[in-house]
Amino acid sequence: MNLKSISSSLLFMTVFGMCCFFTITAHAQIGGAADKRLKGKVTDENGAGLQGVSITLKGTSKGTVTDSTGSYSISVPGKNASLVFSFLNYTSEDVKVGTGSDIDVRLVPDQKSKDLGEVVVVGYGTQRKVDLTGAVGSISRRDIANRPLTSPDQALSGKISGVQISGRSADPGAPIEVRIRGVGTVGTNQPLWVIDGIPTVQTTNISVNTGSFTESNPLSGINPNDIESIDVLKDASAAAIYGARAANGVIIVTTKRGKDGKVGLTYDGYQGIQKVTSNQRIKVLDVDQYINLQSEIGNDLSAFKGKPFVDWQDLIFQTAKVTDQNLTVSGGVKNFNFNIGAGYHDQSGIERGQGFKRLSFKANSDLKVGNILKFGESILVSHIKRLTQSEGGNFGAFNSTANAPYYFPFDPSDPLGYNPSTAATRGSGASATNYLWQTDSRYNLTQIPINSF
Repeated sequence: MNLKSISSSLLFMTVFGMCCFFTITAHAQIGGAADKRLKGKVTDENGAGLQGVSITLKGTSKGTVTDSTGSYSISVPGKNASLVFSFLNYTSEDVKVGTGSDIDVRLVPDQKSKDLGEVVVVGYGTQRKVDLTGAVGSISRRDIANRPLTSPDQALSGKISGVQISGRSADPGAPIEVRIRGVGTVGTNQPLWVIDGIPTVQTTNISVNTGSFTESNPLSGINPNDIESIDVLKDASAAAIYGARAANGVIIVTTKRGKDGKVGLTYDGYQGIQKVTSNQRIKVLDVDQYINLQSEIGNDLSAFKGKPFVDWQDLIFQTAKVTDQNLTVSGGVKNFNFNIGAGYHDQSGIERGQGFKRLSFKANSDLKVGNILKFGESILVSHIKRLTQSEGGNFGAFNSTANAPYYFPFDPSDPLGYNPSTAATRGSGASATNYLWQTDSRYNLTQIPINSF
């Protein structure tokens, strides 16, 4: 081999070796630049470190967990990678790595898991929702606040599955029908109400003869602003606590109690009106149409032609005003707390002869003595005044649509100023009842039944 050939071979080997060296070095440098080390801390909603949080490189099985202080460290392939932070009862977070080297994450509680941890009153104590074996439905003060309610039982409507709510009458303060999982017996199907541990039943006021319209509402004396929660026990397990009275279910009402902290003064109130608009009213015949229709069935009412039309629905319906005012003082210290509330509610009915007024005072307090003894009291004082229509005036607006449209309601010669319904004032064969008279609170009817034999 000559010197020229040897020189060429050495030059080739030198160039080849340098190329291989730079290629390997470049790969090493690229690989080192792609992998970087991230560190950070995971905290809860209060800023405390969370131990055991799972941190996973998205799309891979690579991951790590946080230590006792919530700190972590992990290698990631590049800035486009994403990390998934997950922890029991907390909402998972998906975070893109980016160009930074520190990533701190704050996890927030999962609302679904939080609901399972809420405490429910079950008659013999309290349990977490996740531990319940019976069928229980609950609403909290969040479902009651800022709603124009006459009584808190109205808040149950549409809120709890298996519970059907229907009003017996549209007048304010009227009792409601509550059915838990349908009709259970051939007799009464009303559930048992337990208010702060005291069973309460619906009773009937027999001092006036207005049938079921004066049946009391066990919650009408309670200011909705004083309610903390309402729990509904829907299955047969309630009978193990309250006996046969719980055959139709149990509704447990818990009022607000004080909490540790500064004394707070809270006021809330509202005013409004209620009315039945013209498009919601029943269309009736005018005077000529009514007289012509009566003539077809043989009643001659031609003497009333030309009389003005009387809108009886407009006379019975009224614009109902409602006002609600509440004042609450609440607070406490380590071993003592209190909650005192006073309320005023005044609501007129959308028909004459209806109304509801309530003055209420509620006081709860708790005193803890040592680690064993605890004393407390719950006081509710309320005054209710409910105005209901007489038997003859029930559903006055609806029933008055059958009145002859020319029948005039007023007569100055009458002691109360009303026109009595006679053949001369309404016409022979026509129907008319003076519902203004029947719904006047000054009107009293005394009936003395006499049987002879």
